[in-house]
Parts: sequence; structure tokens; C-alpha cells
Amino acid sequence: MVKLGYGRTSTSWLCKDSKSAYKVLKVGAADATHREKTTFERIGLSATCSEHPGSICVRQPERIFDIHFRGQAYNCFVFEPLGPNLLEFSNQQPNPCFGSQNVRLIATYLLHAIDFLHTNGIAHTDIKLDNIQITLPDEEDSYLNTFCASERLSPSFWKFGKGDTPLVASREMKQDELGYPTLCDLGSAVFDDEHYPGAVQALPYRAPEVILGAAWDHKIDMWNFGVLIWELLFAERLFGNTDEHGSIQSMIRYLGAPPKSFLELCRRSEAFFDNTGEDCSIYVVTNADFLKEIGGTER
Repeated sequence: MVKLGYGRTSTSWLCKDSKSAYKVLKVGAADATHREKTTFERIGLSATCSEHPGSICVRQPERIFDIHFRGQAYNCFVFEPLGPNLLEFSNQQPNPCFGSQNVRLIATYLLHAIDFLHTNGIAHTDIKLDNIQITLPDEEDSYLNTFCASERLSPSFWKFGKGDTPLVASREMKQDELGYPTLCDLGSAVFDDEHYPGAVQALPYRAPEVILGAAWDHKIDMWNFGVLIWELLFAERLFGNTDEHGSIQSMIRYLGAPPKSFLELCRRSEAFFDNTGEDCSIYVVTNADFLKEIGGTER
């Protein structure tokens, strides 16, 4: 087994099944919600699951089961292996910017994936580079054999954590060619038929209605998508990565101030704007200024 990665609520491992075929086992944390399991179950019951072109653009498990240990249940998901995520792939390249042709490819697959989820009443809410993985090269088994051999020759660092629990470092997959993108990790998904008042989306991709405390729905995924496309093209965060105030200020600089009628629907607007709906510390960027900031029209 090789540890591939971990998140707030799960850990993923490359392993082999009883037929010696490579699989990825994703094990949820004991205190994690069953959100991802419930989302996959909803997709499985959908009449459009096999017909929608976006079904192949969203990573779905071959099998779901639970394991029980010390009185706690852990959700487990079995997937076909994929390559590195787009953040890892970008960091491995001499130029972290994706060319326009590759961005068009990624955008097409992502739009199919998002439409598939929205058709099934699901908002992803966490679309970012490290939640989009690419397919492996054609010689998949040879690639994975080499990957596992490198782990045997140079094992990943590990140590004992709390309660003498072994903690193992992840081994990053490396790939020269861009495969087909697949949208992964539905652990933060939200259904259209439920009210979810909490904060969602990583800060650099967070929609203004989420920051300002307005009602939101699956459309926030499209804001997420647009910001991500910018990052693919220019290898930088369009609205920064500092805090929510900085994000709102950047949005106003590029897009102008939000209408007062919108702010009246936002329960957190007073934390960002005065009673006239303005923040006088912000100047709006003109088209000419904008072109200077991004390095000219050639970009």
C-alpha cells in the first residue's frame, strides 16, 4: 500500500484487490459526516446517471462499504486509480500556467461534471485544483508498478502520533502529460432540497453571496469555475488568498460595487460596507489598469 494523500475527513491509499488489480481505497475519518456516501447514493439512484455525458467526468466509486473499529464506523470507497491533481501537475511543470488549448479541455470536462451534479440536485461547493485529478497514461499498470517500486526502494517518512498511531507521509504522483480531468471529492456536497447556512468553498474561490451571508444555491459552483479558469491561465489567484475582506475588495476593484438591493439581502453586509453600501477604501480598476496588472493583452 502507498499513501496517496489526505484531507480533513479522509485518507487515500493505492492498493491491490483480490485479483491483483490496482485500486484506490479512500477511508473516511471516524468523526466525518456521511455526506460523500449519501451523495454517491443519490447519484446511483438517478435515472440520468449513465446517460449524462458528465457522469464520466465525476469520480464515482466502484464500491462503498463500512469498517468498524473500537465502536466507530468508517466509510470506505473503492475507486479506479487516477493520476496527480491539477495543483500537483502544475507544480511539476517548468511553467505552471496551462496553455489555452489545455484550459479549453479542462473547462469542457468540468462543465460537463458540474452540469451532471446540478442535474441531480447537487452542488459540489469545493471545486479547486487539488480536487481535480487527471487520468493516468495509457500504460497504466506499468506506471503504477514503477510508482510502487519507488515506494519500496525509498519508503515514505513515517512516525508515531497520538496513541502510538503510525502517521505516514503521502507520496506524490508525477506525470509529464496532461490526462483527462475528473472532478473528485464530494465530501462537501450540498443538496438543492436542503438549507445549508454555513460557509462553503475554499477562500480563494468563495462566491460573494457566501461571504456576505446571502442565500445561495448550486450557482456558486459556476463562480468557483470561473475563478479556477483564471488560475489555470495565469497561475495566480484572481481574488487573493488572505481573508474575506480582501476578497470582497478585490471583487469590487474588478467588477464594481454590488447593488444595494443585493446587500439588503446579506446578513453580513455591515461587516464589509457602510450604511450607503460603499467601502471608500476601494478603487475600481479600469480596463486599461486591468491589462497592465495581468501583463498586457498578449496574456
